[in-house]
Amino acid sequence: MALLTKKQFEELASFHGAHCASIYMPTQRAGEEVIEGQYRIVFEKHLREVRDKLKNYGLSVRETEEFLAPGWELAENSGFWRKQSDGLAVFINKDGLSYYAMPLRFEDYNYVADHYYVKPMIPYFNESGRFFILGLTLHGAQFYEATPHTITEVFVEDLTPARLEEVVGYDYEEKSLQWRSHRGGDPGYGAMFHGQGEQTDKRREEVLQYLRAINQGIMDGILYDLKDPLVVVSQDFLFPMYQKANKYKYLIEDHVEGNPSQMEPALIHEKAWEKVRPVFEEKRQEKLKLYEELAHTARTSDDLDEIVPGAIHGRVDTLFLKNREDVYGTFDQGANKVNIDKEKDISNASLLNMAAAKTFLQNGTVYLLEPEEMPVEVALANAVFRY
Repeated sequence: MALLTKKQFEELASFHGAHCASIYMPTQRAGEEVIEGQYRIVFEKHLREVRDKLKNYGLSVRETEEFLAPGWELAENSGFWRKQSDGLAVFINKDGLSYYAMPLRFEDYNYVADHYYVKPMIPYFNESGRFFILGLTLHGAQFYEATPHTITEVFVEDLTPARLEEVVGYDYEEKSLQWRSHRGGDPGYGAMFHGQGEQTDKRREEVLQYLRAINQGIMDGILYDLKDPLVVVSQDFLFPMYQKANKYKYLIEDHVEGNPSQMEPALIHEKAWEKVRPVFEEKRQEKLKLYEELAHTARTSDDLDEIVPGAIHGRVDTLFLKNREDVYGTFDQGANKVNIDKEKDISNASLLNMAAAKTFLQNGTVYLLEPEEMPVEVALANAVFRY
């Protein structure tokens, strides 16, 4: 499964066109519902609802059909529906369609405006639950994207060496066998790197070279612009060597001990989440505590009349939004004023989506919270301002 990159998200969040349709729906990775095409039926329902909304924008029947043609093609692609994650996000404009199968459980929702609706995808980036898992052996690497409840393998064969010998040469295996034979048995790979001596030091350097190649591959191909925690699963002797090879700043200092090639993904996920859970809880609690400390000062607000302009002008450091809630209106740039409407129509937009996108694009942090988790429980939004 290809990962949604921060650059792709930024392109979606900043895109404007005459007509843009955003569709969100929950899916699942496999099972009876997928086989029976239930999610395809739900997607077709969204397309019909989008069609009706486009008519309100004045599009003719022919223009609407042309606009939605890529969506209907996707609906009929049976192979596509067999390759899903926990949620599906689809974006359509006059030039085509893009979609992302994501490890997020979306609510059913569709939205038509002159921009895309991106708020539901923000937890994918905002450090509120995503992390990565790297399984290491001398015979290759496994890589996973995970959330507190899901784990998805990301195939990295084209990014990392399949085995140590690809990096250091195929005489390595022969030398290793000779070393173990000389020692009178097979004590395991870890024993090959303990002790001193020229051969031991050389083997250690060869493994370090191999681990550097793995790190470089995942840095260049996946992690280069991300800040999500990375947990390593490996035998004890490999982890200190990978720490030395590692260039990713968000590597968790404690690893999961074991041979990942002999562990089920569910067990890998369980053990890795134990290591990374305190990181997420600490970051969010720090932000909530900061709001509490700054409450009743000009650095915080629960008023959309302040929060939306603040987000647009880059003042928002942290934005807390009530999950599954929305409010619609417009922002008058000249007057720096928010106008709130009773419901969505062709002339307005989601103000919470606007605030979330602007905050994220200007390096702020956005959290989607349940009502009881909000700093001010009755508010739709709470913000901590930079100044």
